[in-house]
Amino acid sequence: MYVKNWMKTEVITSKPNDTFYKVAKIMKEKQIRHMPVVDDGKIVGMISDRDVRLASPSNATGLSKGEIGYLLEKITAAEIMNRQLFTIEPDTTIEYASEIMKEHRIGSLPVVDNESRIVGIISTIDILEAFFDVMGGSAESYRLTIQTSDKIGALAEITKIIAEHEGFIISIVTPYYGTNRTRRQVVIRIQVSDIKNIIDDLERHDKKVVAMHKCNLDGWQRT
Repeated sequence: MYVKNWMKTEVITSKPNDTFYKVAKIMKEKQIRHMPVVDDGKIVGMISDRDVRLASPSNATGLSKGEIGYLLEKITAAEIMNRQLFTIEPDTTIEYASEIMKEHRIGSLPVVDNESRIVGIISTIDILEAFFDVMGGSAESYRLTIQTSDKIGALAEITKIIAEHEGFIISIVTPYYGTNRTRRQVVIRIQVSDIKNIIDDLERHDKKVVAMHKCNLDGWQRT
C-alpha cells in the first residue's frame, strides 16, 4: 500500500505572511490540526494546532481584546511555523510513513513531488483507515486468531484448509504474540457459511484457534 492511495489531495495551506489570526481561524473553521505553509508552490514549514495554542495569548493576560487582536494581526505564519520538515513522496509505503510519524512523534506528513511541491497530506487518521482496510474493514465475516508452528509452509496449510471448505479469505496478517516477539499468530478474516467445520479441520492439523469473532456492520461479537 502506498501513501498516494490514502493521502488527502485537497490540502488547505497558508502563506508565510498570513497572519496568526487568519491561520487560527481557518484551522478552527475547517477542523484541521495541521496546515502546511507554502511559498511559491513549495512547502517551507508546518503549523500544528499545538503551535497555534502556544502562540495564543494566555487567559491571564492583562491586555484588552483590542490589544490582543492587534498583536495577533502582527504575528505571521512564518513566525510560528515549524521549519523542521519531514516530507514523503506519493510512492512511499504506508509502513514507512507510519514509521516516520512514530519516530518523530508527528501527526501528519506533507506529500511532495520531486520539486518539493505539495501534492497531498497524510495523517494518523489516514494511517488508521489504511490499517482498518487491511484488517478487512467492516465486511461481514469471521475473524480467526490461529497459533501455528513457525515451519515453512504453515500459512499455506491454513489457506489450503480454508479453500477446501469454500471459504473466501478477505485478509491475513501475522502479528507477533508474547513478550519476546519471536513468534507470530495468524489473524485471518473469512467469509464462509459454516465456520465450525473450518475450525475443526484446522485443529486436526495442529492449528490452534485461540479466538473467533463474528464481524458485521453492527459490530464485533466474540464467540
